[in-house]
Amino acid sequence: KTTPISENQWQVEVTTHIYGLSDCLIPVSVCIKGEGIEPAITGTPVRISVGENVVKHTLTVNNPELWWPAGCRPEDDDSILNTGKPTFNPNTLYDITVTAGEISKTQKLGFRTLKVIAKEDEHGKSLYFKVNGRSIFSKGSNWIPCDALPSRQTPEKYQYLLDSLVKANQNTVRVWGGGFYEKDIFYYLCDLYGILIWQDCMFACSTYPATKEFLENVRYEIRHQVKRLSHHPSLAIWCGNNENLGAITWYEESKNNRDRYLLDYDHLNEGVVGDEVQKNAPDRAWWPSSPSAGPNDFSDNWHADGRGDMHYWSVWHEKKPFEAYYSIKPRFVSEFGYQSLPAFSEIKTFAEPKDLNITSPIMEFHQRSPGGNAIIFENFSRYFRVPITFPAMVYLSQVQQAIAIQTAVQYWRSLRPICMGATVWQINDVWPIASWSSIDYSGKWKLLHYNEKKFFAPVFLSAFVKDNIFQAHVLNDTRKEIPVKVTISTLDFNGNKVKDDVVISQQVSGDSSTKVYELPLEKPVSDSFIYATLEYGNCKIDAAVFTSFQKKCDIENPEISYEIEEIPETNGSFKVTLTSKKPAFYVSLDQQGLSGLFSDNMLTLLPNEPKTVIFTPSSYGNKKTKTVKLGTFKKNLIITSLYESY
Repeated sequence: KTTPISENQWQVEVTTHIYGLSDCLIPVSVCIKGEGIEPAITGTPVRISVGENVVKHTLTVNNPELWWPAGCRPEDDDSILNTGKPTFNPNTLYDITVTAGEISKTQKLGFRTLKVIAKEDEHGKSLYFKVNGRSIFSKGSNWIPCDALPSRQTPEKYQYLLDSLVKANQNTVRVWGGGFYEKDIFYYLCDLYGILIWQDCMFACSTYPATKEFLENVRYEIRHQVKRLSHHPSLAIWCGNNENLGAITWYEESKNNRDRYLLDYDHLNEGVVGDEVQKNAPDRAWWPSSPSAGPNDFSDNWHADGRGDMHYWSVWHEKKPFEAYYSIKPRFVSEFGYQSLPAFSEIKTFAEPKDLNITSPIMEFHQRSPGGNAIIFENFSRYFRVPITFPAMVYLSQVQQAIAIQTAVQYWRSLRPICMGATVWQINDVWPIASWSSIDYSGKWKLLHYNEKKFFAPVFLSAFVKDNIFQAHVLNDTRKEIPVKVTISTLDFNGNKVKDDVVISQQVSGDSSTKVYELPLEKPVSDSFIYATLEYGNCKIDAAVFTSFQKKCDIENPEISYEIEEIPETNGSFKVTLTSKKPAFYVSLDQQGLSGLFSDNMLTLLPNEPKTVIFTPSSYGNKKTKTVKLGTFKKNLIITSLYESY
């Protein structure tokens, strides 16, 4: 446990469990050392008895560097204003070594204060993390095991996925209770990258027994895992389970005998899991279930949005329109998602040409949700014109997934400080499949992940139409008040201005959401769109907003052209400059023959306003990075926009 005792001085309480096979007297010492600090050392002879012995030491460390969530370090603010992105510097971690006789063990240590704020207020009951005194908006993803086969859960795969999470401007990951307690490499990387961990205990979506033998087994499991993991500075909250309280209402057995199953739930979750967490990690927050309103609060978090965390699945499972995300004002959404098909290159790893149909047996087998392909197809007809080819369906499925999640996140972020968290379901997949993931099993970023990089950005323009009112909000997750300029243009589908621009210049406070403009709309318009830009510091971002369903708009052929240059001395990176003659929407770049990442994707192009994107090759899992020549890169580059999908 680390506790600040002055501005530059921290007290470290170290608890060591030593298991003795015989009575003896041994020296036990603790040493904390690392970059930029004087080593702190203490020790004394300790008499060990047979069995478990608990030994405590207290040390003082001077001038350690603080641990911060990704993007939240003080030096990140200037970087964001200059480049639009944080520094992405890793956290400084210190070595703490305990030596007992001839045995020693070393762990990593970070210095930070972390509080979970769950308090009654005028909006209900809050839920957010406060780190080093600063309130953090949690921007993140849910995590499932990174592969169905343990032998493929490699350190390289963990590093790639968690690095991708941070690169998409996220700072939080929720370890879902239906997987397993993760490997040490996962927690180390979260410490290093600054990823706050919402840690479910491994109970999910079911009812569990409450026999003496089972509860005793669970007690040992929880005790072991809490002792193993709670020293990590990234571990922000212990949660008892995923959806177990709601599961009591799902099954005939539990519905017909509610009191018995409710009592079993309480014996397991509060009597054992919560008891062990709170005894063995008293300085860590305990959250009884996800979703819930916190300890001793049994609000209906399946349907109420004002207390604690919420799972919101109405848009996917209940097939409600994307606009249903506007119907709630959540405090913290720990699960919500929308599906897409995996990349065409990944589909070809499990499907033959005869299977390339969204309702073929192979495609429906490689689908994570019952009826999932039908839901994807239904929304093609709700918002878009039906795609004309199978590759177009793949592309458009990823477009509408990215739009669905952006609809939710940009609105919920605009509600700050009412809402202080949005964790998307999910970042990764366990095998090649259509799912809610933002990264394919192959490691390729879907358009959703590229879009997350934008709508989770520390400074962002949230522009949307709600209740026939166009709104523009500037979201500022830096500490600094910044001057911004927002320009609102109305353009037709040839790129011509329909009316004069509206320009707003004002100061925007730090850690805030500020509505800078709104415009009531008489009716949806299908012959034009709103194009908004935000300028701040040295940065400029844009947003294209349709005021009518895209299928009703007569989008013109944008006639996209591009130039490709190989970037010297970069081991295979390329620069792609895109130009269009007319507005192009949701422009996707896909490299079929090479593993790697684009610096930007899912673009809006305006006539004669070129945009440049950098492609950088990368490896994933056990795959090696390869380099290709310019001609091969060009041959395997596919550029698609909404117009080409039909």
